[in-house]
Amino acid sequence: MSGTSDVPTAARADETRRLGLALAALRRRQKVTGKQLADRLPMSQSKISRIETGAVIPTPEDVEAIVRALDQDDEVVAKFRRRAETQFGLGSSTEEPVGHFQSAYQEYEQRSTVIESWQPDLVPGLLQTSGYARAVFTRFADLFEYDNMITLVDQVARRLERQRVLYEEKRFTFVIMETVLRYAIATPIEMATQIEHLQKMAARPNINLVIIPGEVDPFYPRGHGFTIFDDATALVDIATSVHRTQRPIHLAAYRRMIRKFEEQATPDTDALLREYLDRHIKLHRVSPE
Repeated sequence: MSGTSDVPTAARADETRRLGLALAALRRRQKVTGKQLADRLPMSQSKISRIETGAVIPTPEDVEAIVRALDQDDEVVAKFRRRAETQFGLGSSTEEPVGHFQSAYQEYEQRSTVIESWQPDLVPGLLQTSGYARAVFTRFADLFEYDNMITLVDQVARRLERQRVLYEEKRFTFVIMETVLRYAIATPIEMATQIEHLQKMAARPNINLVIIPGEVDPFYPRGHGFTIFDDATALVDIATSVHRTQRPIHLAAYRRMIRKFEEQATPDTDALLREYLDRHIKLHRVSPE
């Protein structure tokens, strides 16, 4: 769902707080301070505090790392991990507002150095402008019959905050269909602004923007969008949820899709972007907003 919320949804907030309190209680029973725990982990004390207070939805990996750092056996580790997995990108609920899964993506984006994404329908979240993101969230809000505009504005801001990782020492590959450029989910002027932004991002040395031309049929079925993080984890977008997998056979299949789609890409990404930039500007001129 290229549709960051660090704040748990109302439907899950209670369980997130309970999980955080349980981790804090476990730490105290072990007579370990937050600083001491942070010293045992590649994790800041402030992040541990946010997890323990329920301010963020922790990844299963973070929860497992914390519990292991507190010298717990495999049974206890597995118990805590299962609780975390129910909070993190598993299952679906119509009560979850738009943007809920941004926290899942942000955790992996921050910890990974190589990120590869396939998005057949929308501009990837990390490359979205504020206007485009607002249009996407508004469309999903309609899908979920969710009308809290304050939350929607907050989600747009958090999406932009996520994009800071693009300027870090990480490598990104974004693969999209040409139809993504044509799909006018936003107004013509917002679409033009979005494509200008894609041009700028595609020029960055750490970003590889791959576009499959409209006349080319993808070698593999388009399926759902997905993002691979360091060849270790994949998050798969579903309309109402996000599925997380770390199974080697799944990761290999997703990598194979990315490589094959790269082979099918247009040799002149900039020319294609210019074509659609001109198209949306012309549409704006004939139907001014």
